[in-house]
Amino acid sequence: MTVQHVLKWCREFSGCSVSVIDEQRSGPLSTPADLVPAIEETVLANCRVLHKELEEQFNLSHGTIWDIVHERLGYRNACSR
Repeated sequence: MTVQHVLKWCREFSGCSVSVIDEQRSGPLSTPADLVPAIEETVLANCRVLHKELEEQFNLSHGTIWDIVHERLGYRNACSR
């Protein structure tokens, strides 16, 4: 960490504009439940669909797509060459 970053944080903390206590949140972000069946339909229609294609089609991050496909739907390597 550079000296400039340390000085910036010192200024912000001394002015009491930043709190070091985490704010309460409702929990981790969840994916809309209506997307899971749509993603499952897409995977069943084309078992060779790439995660990148699903990311672009449903506008979701790679981690979210991976979680839905592997954790929620239970798919592993559906087809191998």
